[in-house]
Amino acid sequence: MFVRRLVALACTALVCSGAAAGPCKPSSTETSSTTETTSAAATSTTSSAPVCDDTNFIQNPSFEDGLTSWTKFGDGRVASNNGDVVAQDGVSYFIESLTEGSFKSVRQQVAGLDAAKSYKLTVHIALGTNQDFGQGSCSLYISANSADLGEPVRLAPGPISQYQVVERTFTPQSTGAFLRFTITSTGLVTAVDALVDNISLTELTRLRATLEAIANKAQRNNVRIVIDAEQSWYQPVIDTLFEEFMQKYNTLDGPATCIASFQAYLRRHPQLLDQRIHRAEGKGYELLFKQVETNASFDPGVEKALAAIADQIKKAGHPKLGVIIATDNSTSIDLGIQLLRKYGFGAPYSCG
Repeated sequence: MFVRRLVALACTALVCSGAAAGPCKPSSTETSSTTETTSAAATSTTSSAPVCDDTNFIQNPSFEDGLTSWTKFGDGRVASNNGDVVAQDGVSYFIESLTEGSFKSVRQQVAGLDAAKSYKLTVHIALGTNQDFGQGSCSLYISANSADLGEPVRLAPGPISQYQVVERTFTPQSTGAFLRFTITSTGLVTAVDALVDNISLTELTRLRATLEAIANKAQRNNVRIVIDAEQSWYQPVIDTLFEEFMQKYNTLDGPATCIASFQAYLRRHPQLLDQRIHRAEGKGYELLFKQVETNASFDPGVEKALAAIADQIKKAGHPKLGVIIATDNSTSIDLGIQLLRKYGFGAPYSCG
């Protein structure tokens, strides 16, 4: 008899090893690499980048042709290298000058996408000469078709033209997407210059292929895999891919292979859990997931999952849902034990 083994994979390793490469154009500009935060990060100078064939769906990505293919809201403009204020790529960049209580944006309608695939969006942002604003009072918002992609990026005063790499992933609902990059200023802002440059939108082909190969081999070897995506910028695309893999590798007539991770600290967690439970029941596959991170939605999520399992057993004699409860919070642990008893999965015991 085969022993079911459990393998946990860190998606960070997949991304860092090239599973989801970003822009392919070489750059010699000093760049600070971050995702959703503007805190200090290691700075390095890169003389070249790997050459690849990824298609960038953004037209005029570095504003070398002015505002061709772009529209703007406000008085932002395309400027050229001038003293310390320089582009991240090429010689041009988009600059927005803001005062207190203002917002400005640059936008592009992207075509040729595939609603069945996932994409990685990358944008470089920096500050110019004017940086007279308080901490946390200036932010970058990124949206696709009016839906925010991740949390806003809080800007902070720092070296001129030190670009941050901001990355998001999403799965479009159609073949087109209206992308918008908005800078807002609130609170103590006298004057701030924000620079936007070198924007790319590429398909996550290698990440998908890598995960597919892992899931396929795991199924052949009777191994279960857990995907932990601990960074919010690519959590949505991992959720989307793994739901697809569960439909393929977690069929009800055989052993289930894929276990997703649901991060309870994300605001979308309650809705995501409801959606995934109903979708698994409707499409006929076994939903397995690990719920992690303790916050206000963690305990209700545990009860919702256990209640669904109990209901499935009552109706069909067996569950189509499995959950790993991962927490080091003693209150949540005690509640989990109580809920197991409540729904008939455990009984009081004595160590005496």
